Amino acid sequence: LASALALGPPSPGDRLAVAVGTLDVLRAVAPVRVLVDDLHWLDPESSECLLAVGRRCGGDGVALVAAARPASLPEGHGLREHRLTGLDPTAARSLLPDLPAPDAEQILALADGNPLALRELPKALEGGATESPGDPLDPGARVTACFAQRIERLSPGARRGLVLLAASHDGRIGDLLRAYDAEGLPADDLAEAEAAEIVVVAGDRVRFGHPLLRKTAYRSATAAERRQAHVTLGEVVEGPVQIWHLAAAALGPDERVAQGLDASAVDAQARRGYHLASAALERAAQLSEDDFAGCLRLLGAGGAAIAAGDVGRAGVLAQEALDRATDPTLAAGAEHLSGIVEMWNADAGRAERRLRVAAQRFATTAPEQAAGMAADAALAATSNGDCRRAIEDGRRALALTEGRTGPVRAHAGTACAWALLLGGHRDAAIALYDEVEPAQLAADAPR
Repeated sequence: LASALALGPPSPGDRLAVAVGTLDVLRAVAPVRVLVDDLHWLDPESSECLLAVGRRCGGDGVALVAAARPASLPEGHGLREHRLTGLDPTAARSLLPDLPAPDAEQILALADGNPLALRELPKALEGGATESPGDPLDPGARVTACFAQRIERLSPGARRGLVLLAASHDGRIGDLLRAYDAEGLPADDLAEAEAAEIVVVAGDRVRFGHPLLRKTAYRSATAAERRQAHVTLGEVVEGPVQIWHLAAAALGPDERVAQGLDASAVDAQARRGYHLASAALERAAQLSEDDFAGCLRLLGAGGAAIAAGDVGRAGVLAQEALDRATDPTLAAGAEHLSGIVEMWNADAGRAERRLRVAAQRFATTAPEQAAGMAADAALAATSNGDCRRAIEDGRRALALTEGRTGPVRAHAGTACAWALLLGGHRDAAIALYDEVEPAQLAADAPR
């Protein structure tokens, strides 16, 4: 957990161990209740971690209550749901300011019991909005429209400042003021947005009054204005986030920025942030100056997506790599990734056949990749209950790694030993595993 939060040294490994570490910390301070509002606004790693804690706590002094939009929860999240309805008319009226009866009735009809809408719609009336209650807009869309109107009423300088804040990573006021200065904006523009209750200044940070305000401010700007904001922030901020601003501002291939994203991905994977690592490598692939580097980064992005549990996205990246790969080694890597995606996301029998055929095809031009595919074909066959085929694939993987040492030999030997064991060849399995165990421990001790 300390590694994932950058409070300690990197500790690569399975991302789900972070959830276990989080639950251990909570149990240590139990009894404790964890309250999470707007779960859908969290980053994927944090959301996954908290959902895992919610599934596993109970009876140990730890409870978790999270609020989220229904469509934002992953399928099969495993938590008990309580679906909230809108506020009843009496409660809804209690949230409204003192308004003429026609205006109050209009807002009640538009808000449909949504507390945020009840708070924001009166401000739209103050600005002269005159939509009728019969407009076919849901409360969420109506609130977003209200936010857009409030932003539109600001001066041009204040609106430019909001784009800078929306593009900012963490809203540090020092960085923001330097960005204002770089764009020739006075600090009064920030004060204008604060007076309009669009932003809140607290300590050394500036934040939007609601996440939807940030989203609205960013989307209401033109693409050129957003890029300029990232260019400016890339010049004034320091640290790991700087490379993301440069990447957002890039209009074409830029190998220097791509290499910076590579480094960001390495750090993210070392801290089990596989979603972030995958995103960094995918963007680096888009900025690569040649197809070889781009395809290699796509394969890395796909592998990180699998480590993040996002097998569907890994399949998309694998197909893109297949379409771009011309080098035999990269083509083999793309076929391998596609086979793994099928193994975890589709049909183990089909995955075994695909990996077996690909291993035969690349046995001469890319023997190491072919060995890895044959080893994974063996694992796919065992999960499909076909031990005879698994042993054949495992022995093919061993043959392709004859005379080699290291991770590929370890993987081939482990997969073949597992197939032999499940096929009833106990002594042969033990002898083979004893041979490759040192290499396996050296390559990946936890595995």
